[in-house]
Amino acid sequence: MNPTRLLRSSTTRLGLVYVALFALSVLLLTVIVYWLASTFIVRRAAQYEHRGLPGLRATIEIPA
Repeated sequence: MNPTRLLRSSTTRLGLVYVALFALSVLLLTVIVYWLASTFIVRRAAQYEHRGLPGLRATIEIPA
């Protein structure tokens, strides 16, 4: 099949649109997870700087 004819196929174009949407959603999800994780780490570091070593111990202690 001719490549230009293949690109004119509605099935191929629809498949490419779905691939692009999937890639965009994965990228967006990655950015959101990175942003949330970095915000969490920065907040924890600020708590440590404010409270010192006892604050760090209290922050990372897992309640039973």
